[in-house]
Amino acid sequence: MILEALIAFDIWVMRTFMGGLPGETISAAAYNSERTGKWGGRLGRPVIDLLFYVFQREHCRKAWTDQLEVYK
Repeated sequence: MILEALIAFDIWVMRTFMGGLPGETISAAAYNSERTGKWGGRLGRPVIDLLFYVFQREHCRKAWTDQLEVYK
């Protein structure tokens, strides 16, 4: 319940303030940016992965693969 609320907030922040795609989280966007060669991903993805390192290795990549339908 709490995790779903945090993810929904993440998606809302991404969409409202960062111009993300519908359903896209900040972590997935950071990985996608890095994957496509944008500087924001090269800076943001390592920071986000470091923050989540204790809970999940390669957090951004896993978030991106969970949300692949957003990028089609």
